[in-house]
Amino acid sequence: MYVRKTILAVMPVISLIASCLPLGTPAHAGVSRTWWVFMTPEDAVALYQSPGFHSIRTEARTFHLYGSAWPITPLDHASMWVYDMGIAQELLSATYMALKYGQYGGVPSSETDLYLKRMVSNWMDIIQAGPASMFTNNIPQQSSDLNGHEDPPLPFQAGWFEGDIALRSWLSGALQSYDAIRDDITSQEREVIDRWLGDVADQLWERTGALYPDLANNRSMSAAAQAHVIALVLQDRLRFQSYFDDPNRSMKQVFSQLNYPPNPSATPAFPDRPGFSKEMNDRDGLHGIDTVRHGLHALATLSYVAKHGGQSSWDVYANTTDTALRDGIFDTWYDIAGDLHQTFIDYAQSVEALQGLPTMTTPQILQAGVWDGFAYFQPRFMNIGSTYGVSKWTWPGTRMNHNIGAVTIRTGVEILRKERSRIANGITTAINPVPLSQWNTTQLSLNETMLTPQTRTFTFQAEVKPSSTSGISYIGLANDKASFGGKTVLKLRFNSNGKIEAFNGSAYAASNVSYSANTSYSIRLTVDVVNRNYSAYVTPSGGVEQTIGTDLSFDTSVPNVTSIKWWVYKNDGSRLDITVPRTSSSTSAVPYTPTAGLPSVTGIQIGFEPGEGYTVGNDVKGSPSAVGTKWSSDVANIFTIVNGIGNGGGAAAQSSLQAQANKSIYYKPVSNELGGQIGYPTSPISGQVQFSVDVRLDSDPATMESGMSWLLSFGRDSNGSLTGRAVRLEIADNGQLKYYSGSNSIKAKTASGTDYKLVKGSYVTLAGIIDYNTDQFTLSIGGITQNNGSWISTISSNLDEFGGIYFTQGGTSQYKQLSIDNLTLWKLP
Repeated sequence: MYVRKTILAVMPVISLIASCLPLGTPAHAGVSRTWWVFMTPEDAVALYQSPGFHSIRTEARTFHLYGSAWPITPLDHASMWVYDMGIAQELLSATYMALKYGQYGGVPSSETDLYLKRMVSNWMDIIQAGPASMFTNNIPQQSSDLNGHEDPPLPFQAGWFEGDIALRSWLSGALQSYDAIRDDITSQEREVIDRWLGDVADQLWERTGALYPDLANNRSMSAAAQAHVIALVLQDRLRFQSYFDDPNRSMKQVFSQLNYPPNPSATPAFPDRPGFSKEMNDRDGLHGIDTVRHGLHALATLSYVAKHGGQSSWDVYANTTDTALRDGIFDTWYDIAGDLHQTFIDYAQSVEALQGLPTMTTPQILQAGVWDGFAYFQPRFMNIGSTYGVSKWTWPGTRMNHNIGAVTIRTGVEILRKERSRIANGITTAINPVPLSQWNTTQLSLNETMLTPQTRTFTFQAEVKPSSTSGISYIGLANDKASFGGKTVLKLRFNSNGKIEAFNGSAYAASNVSYSANTSYSIRLTVDVVNRNYSAYVTPSGGVEQTIGTDLSFDTSVPNVTSIKWWVYKNDGSRLDITVPRTSSSTSAVPYTPTAGLPSVTGIQIGFEPGEGYTVGNDVKGSPSAVGTKWSSDVANIFTIVNGIGNGGGAAAQSSLQAQANKSIYYKPVSNELGGQIGYPTSPISGQVQFSVDVRLDSDPATMESGMSWLLSFGRDSNGSLTGRAVRLEIADNGQLKYYSGSNSIKAKTASGTDYKLVKGSYVTLAGIIDYNTDQFTLSIGGITQNNGSWISTISSNLDEFGGIYFTQGGTSQYKQLSIDNLTLWKLP
């Protein structure tokens, strides 16, 4: 992860401002606001309550809360770091607002402060990377101050490359996101960011305006759109009105600039209808689409502000006098997502050939955030998904290379933009973003959407509508995203024989359940992750539920499944329209009741609830009160039972605020509790154990790591003649999670490759499988499979039993309060 250097150009400014402040100036001095740009408090509450917020929050916390994985670069539209900063600010701000108003009632908290500090730090990095005084458009009419698009990149130097479009990807939400924190940051921070944004807006407006007299060019549309949005974010009515009243470059001109007739020389011809920009017909599809995208994003922002404190006249969509042109533009682009999809691709590629250009327009270009602006105004566009990437770039290093392929960003961003549009339109039913593959029935690519990670029993439901019975469509659940090594472990097939079939073990089971084209069906999957089986049911619209199959096995080619984190589908000759996917899980633990002979359950599940024999306020040592194995510890009150702090509610075990250095609490189940004997006194040791536990840091992590705060040992040998542990996890005092492979300490990683650190107040699930046959284990942290999904060596190969689990405090000075919940241990069949 890039470590921010001292900001030489910014910090002296902050220090100078701070030195002039009178003593007692509040740390968070509020500012007056007239309108909302990014999200109102009411919309923030709705986002917090939305089904997609878990994915948004998870992505913000996992990929962006601790900084970018990319090294800092100048402000260049082909820089991965610039792009990542935009995604970060958008996700972090949305999560910050949702938590602030949805969870904490508008009151600052330690959790929201983490987000606030990160966003301010990101803004300071951006200002360092591109001082406004160094702004340049880098086009033939101007000299270049910066050598851009280098691969490998040059050593970092502050500056801009193609400044009028350097931040164009930020029009989707990153520029607007500053509105979410502007009231809450310090006056000196606000002064620095405000001044930089204002100077950039001036540069965008004046320099680009001197080169382009109207909005026909993608650069002029982008620059004018950014200037309008920045003025609104700064609550600067005079600045905004000067832009908005301009006769040639006002956002009021957007629709008129999307009314150029198609190029008559292109083959195939595109229908003569409104919606095309000038460059769509005399340059290429890529830059033509940019004009559309940037204009619609700005109009959506103007409309939102007009409805939330601004002037109603700023809503260009509502106030246009040419409604026929407006509606025609929207109809054209809706059809481009549907029946005219391939026609548009072929037309644009023909235009590019006529201009002597290489092919710029690919199907992925239409998945590059084109639909966000349209979706804000018309809900029908919400059912058109996208990967929201920068459509013509990819990057092997820190800069992107041209014309190589499509870039995609993560699911949480897609969900956020869809949820914001849904909430803004007052739609209460969850909207499922369906990728463009639903329109192209020959596309076989897998489409994936993140779920709340499920590790036990849960139910998945969705409403589906197959377009025909002659093709095949699939919907299923996966243990991870395909690019992370994930596999679909259970699935339903709408087969070309007119039957709905469920996968069982290694093949689809025969089914008598029929389906019809263009009929809605409610599917229900009840899933048991621990025992790796599921049952499938379907209810036709207006009918009764039918059973597709019960006690079906997960795909046997996918071993070691510890969680379900994605739902997936794909089409092969038939389109499957999907709406309202949702999950519900069983959060209550299943207590073990010992009986003679076989156990009543196949393993151990501990939720620390009163119904399991745990008493709120009591020491975990000596619990549960029921007959069976009890917790032991070196000293009293290492952990106590606390109500209301469990993951999802209820009780959990929380460590004492009094540090007990190097002291342990441990649980050593007997064989019938675990579901079978693992090792001692049986020799040699064999079999597999699956484990899972939710942990939460309840103290502020240290800024720098100084040592171990907690040691977690799974499968520690304690009864036999040998010693050691199968899985060793450490939590450092800065929240860093580590695991061991053999004797080697390895830092846990997020999906993007950054260090995985616990955040105060947020539970993380640690799960895996120990295979005593091979002396290896798998490990998943927060839903992220470690070691690229491969097996990891155990710390000791001379274990002779699964002796139990241990939670051991580290050094006194490194102590951090810890909560644990939902502990599961199972002997796998």
